[in-house]
Amino acid sequence: MAPPDTENPADDDAPVEDQAQADDAALADDAALADDAALDGWLDEDEPPPRRRGITMRNPLMLLTVLGASIFLIVQTWPKAAWYFARPAECGVLSERPELKKNAPDQVPPLDHDSLCSLSGIVQSLAIFATGEAKDTPDPYARQAGRKYFVKLDGDNVFAVIAADRKDVVDFRLRRGSLFGFEVQGEGRILDPDAESGYAGTARLLRLKFSIPDDTPIRIFDTTSRPGDRWPQVLMVAALLLTAALAAFGLLRILRFRMAAER
Repeated sequence: MAPPDTENPADDDAPVEDQAQADDAALADDAALADDAALDGWLDEDEPPPRRRGITMRNPLMLLTVLGASIFLIVQTWPKAAWYFARPAECGVLSERPELKKNAPDQVPPLDHDSLCSLSGIVQSLAIFATGEAKDTPDPYARQAGRKYFVKLDGDNVFAVIAADRKDVVDFRLRRGSLFGFEVQGEGRILDPDAESGYAGTARLLRLKFSIPDDTPIRIFDTTSRPGDRWPQVLMVAALLLTAALAAFGLLRILRFRMAAER
């Protein structure tokens, strides 16, 4: 006779106990997550604010030095940079200046130093003063590349500077054997060699060659100089203005913080 089936109460309670243990573990995990979140929030609130990226100058003496140096360099550089925005003035025909000086001196166009001028003049001398050396090449244009000619113009004590490799200059000189009678016409920079650094030797040579007294003013009409050549000075002034503005902003910021701290 088969033994009767017997029930084990422990087997019936096992799933219930397993479920209870799982629920307890889940509650413990939730509590741990809540504690971690609270801890993260506590750390976020208590840790110091992050530093600002970049370099911040906090020394007022340094800022004053930067501001003063920037302003000084702007004052020194601006006269050269301003020529970038110059508009040519009409300076007339040089051969007409003697008659104008005699009959209508108030109508003589000024030849101001470091001004952009449009004028016309005729080379009145066979003498040519050249800068640099001619290159060893049979090409007449390439031979004069990079050189400049100083020539005396008629009508006044004005010397023109022209590029020696200009086609009209080379062709005229090859055809005539010199630049005597060549017309210089167009825009250029007016220079007072006595006021421009680096031109003292040139002025002395020109006065000596053409018997011009030292107390007689002369002018140089540089046709190779263009306003567009001054873009580096313009960029420099822009950078200096930005530097000065940042230094001034830093000083105002320090002043504002100190005033707020004293309240």
